[in-house]
Amino acid sequence: MKKTTIILLFTLGLLRLHAQTLPVSVLPKPAQKMLVDFAFVKGDSLLTGVYFGWDSLQFHLPKTLAVSAFYINRYEVSVKAYHKFCRGNTASTDCPDTTVWLSEFPYSFNKPIADKYFKHPTFHQHPVICVTWDQAVRYCAWQTKQINALLDNSEYSVEIRLPTEAEWELAALGPDLYAKDRQGSRYRRMFPWDLEYFKIDKNGLHFQCNAGPTRTPQADFTLLGYREDGYTYTAPVQSYEHNGAGLYQMAGNAAEWTSDRFSIDSIALAEIIEKKLEKKPDLLYNSKLLNRFRPPFPTHQYDDYMIVKGGSWVDEPFYMQISVRKIQHPTQASATIGFRPVCVVRRKKQE
Repeated sequence: MKKTTIILLFTLGLLRLHAQTLPVSVLPKPAQKMLVDFAFVKGDSLLTGVYFGWDSLQFHLPKTLAVSAFYINRYEVSVKAYHKFCRGNTASTDCPDTTVWLSEFPYSFNKPIADKYFKHPTFHQHPVICVTWDQAVRYCAWQTKQINALLDNSEYSVEIRLPTEAEWELAALGPDLYAKDRQGSRYRRMFPWDLEYFKIDKNGLHFQCNAGPTRTPQADFTLLGYREDGYTYTAPVQSYEHNGAGLYQMAGNAAEWTSDRFSIDSIALAEIIEKKLEKKPDLLYNSKLLNRFRPPFPTHQYDDYMIVKGGSWVDEPFYMQISVRKIQHPTQASATIGFRPVCVVRRKKQE
């Protein structure tokens, strides 16, 4: 009985910590106007970590998480929106480091885009990239302050922040977590849209996101390059079709920072290997399979790295899957990584 009470109190504590958002409609009209680009995502029980294929970072196991309701921006934060932040903040450390265009792609002539991406109006509707995790967090804090300044006489407050990995996955899946194949069977979505990576309609091949090359499974032949989806680099944030939650480009374009750190549960992975070997001892000699549960680097080597979701304009289809991860150090910017904030509305605490 005592143990049950402790668990219940702990659960209630978590619920208070991650309380469901109140509707934006409770806010005054000026505050609602500032949040017009945020879409509501209903809370749900979510099976995370479901993906097909493998690379050296995919050592997370499927698990079910309860995710509370929240709002999320329909678009990746644009260059134009980030300009407002830079104008309202005198810290030069908040400006994107566009030199990463040159350091990340040393064999490409990217100096023109490095010089113009954050300055030329052509890119104002493209996602802001070349920003660190710390800069993205400061942008969210600045936006939180801007909105809460309108709520001094209100009983509500707003928090803008980066999404957790689970929140990001739930938003990417949309309200219907499953898709139907051509035979009508329901499957867990791999991508923010239906099952197929491409669609073929009367006009030919229909692209669903802005991504990198598509190669054959043996990676010895490139089927499609960077330009075939319409964009050599990034695309405007309101491009392609939105998912079921009304969100644009949850896959491709700019990969997106989350608030979660990367970690590997080495104990759970070791238990999986042990169980597999109990059933099929011959797997001991199948290094290709076992390596999927054996990180090729020290388990805690990347514990200070942050999880990045969604894939980018340089990534292959594997990284467009909702549950696939990439990682980046929070102080390191990339020409492939931007961000998309979430919003939570709460009642102010009584003094």
